[in-house]
Amino acid sequence: MTSPRFLLVLAVHENLLRAALVTRDLRMASTAHQSFEIRGDEFDPAEVWYKTKKIFAACLDIGRTQTREIAGIALVTSETEMVTWRENGNEIIAQGERLPSTKAGARNESQFVETNQYTGTLGTWLVWNLTGVYVTAGVSALGKTRARAPFDAELPVVALLDENRAREFTRTFDFPEADRVLLGAARFAWETLGAREFAKPPNS
Repeated sequence: MTSPRFLLVLAVHENLLRAALVTRDLRMASTAHQSFEIRGDEFDPAEVWYKTKKIFAACLDIGRTQTREIAGIALVTSETEMVTWRENGNEIIAQGERLPSTKAGARNESQFVETNQYTGTLGTWLVWNLTGVYVTAGVSALGKTRARAPFDAELPVVALLDENRAREFTRTFDFPEADRVLLGAARFAWETLGAREFAKPPNS
């Protein structure tokens, strides 16, 4: 059986969601993007999750890729978008807040607030929706996706990074500035998976 050819990477920057299928040699096979609305310092986490699923599906469709061809998922979000959510029966009630950059990281650790209520970064919220795993400080296992649209099988969530850390993994690579966060996260995730086929930057 051949090994999976791609990573599925999602980066959130300000109000833009961008996803890409990235090969082991750090080439993007397909990309998709969509924006979400921010009003003042608030946003709707449900909208972000809905549009995340849409651009994941678009990447798979554009690349004509099946779930079995994907090694895992990597996510890049900032520490300025926070989400508080709770379960009310079968309903999820969530609120999103954008913190000033001066307060970034002040509340970046996930917290179990009370029964069925949580708070964390936008990345924590996306991992929870993808896998059902509630990520707290010190938890390295991010879980696997539930087998539901747009995926027809489980995929491991390999990495959850902030933008600055993702960029660190592209220092020696001559990538377009707009692609550095996506490709930096992909490099980190491939290395985490032990896929070291790329010994030097593409086009070097």
